[in-house]
Amino acid sequence: ASPATAEPAAPPAPKAKAPQPAQQTPPASEPAAAED
Repeated sequence: ASPATAEPAAPPAPKAKAPQPAQQTPPASEPAAAED
């Protein structure tokens, strides 16, 4: 029960964290460079 819950919960966590920071970085740099 423990390993089964940790396995499915592990893949979704790292995958969701990667796209979030990556998307926030480009959009933040674009507006900053345009304003400059």
